[in-house]
Amino acid sequence: MVIVFGTEKTTQVVFCCCTKAMVINYMVTLKGLEDQLLSVVIKVERPELEQRRESLIIETSTNKKLLKDLEDSLLRELAQSTGNMLDNVELINTLDETKTKASEVAEKLKLAAKTADEVEKNRDIYRSVAKRGAILFFILAEMATINSMYQYALSAYLEVTPSYSRLHLS
Repeated sequence: MVIVFGTEKTTQVVFCCCTKAMVINYMVTLKGLEDQLLSVVIKVERPELEQRRESLIIETSTNKKLLKDLEDSLLRELAQSTGNMLDNVELINTLDETKTKASEVAEKLKLAAKTADEVEKNRDIYRSVAKRGAILFFILAEMATINSMYQYALSAYLEVTPSYSRLHLS
């Protein structure tokens, strides 16, 4: 099997190879790069905000996993239950415990969603800088069609972005 990694929109594979090849296009999109640059700019300008966003993502993920585990545990208990469910004290205790934990987790998720909205509003202040940076990268990438000397790697461009953000925010 042949795998072709393409970074250009015009990556082409000869037809006879298409049956034995898988084409993977890793071309970055404007929106994807904008989001990536937004995180870079926020890390430089307001590191506490980006840290809060990242911890919020981890906390939300943990809470969703806990909710799923509670659900699975409850379903497992119900499946293993024999006889009359109302007489099964252990099952009723598990139901009460699951209900309590699930309501706590649901409350935490609501709070996290509200906090995430506040964080996104604060991040949107810097979105114009990230958008300009993404547009600038694509302009620089197109310069490679003029001369190959003008090729830029995304990783190199991301190293320059923090200083670029300071220029545009001043």
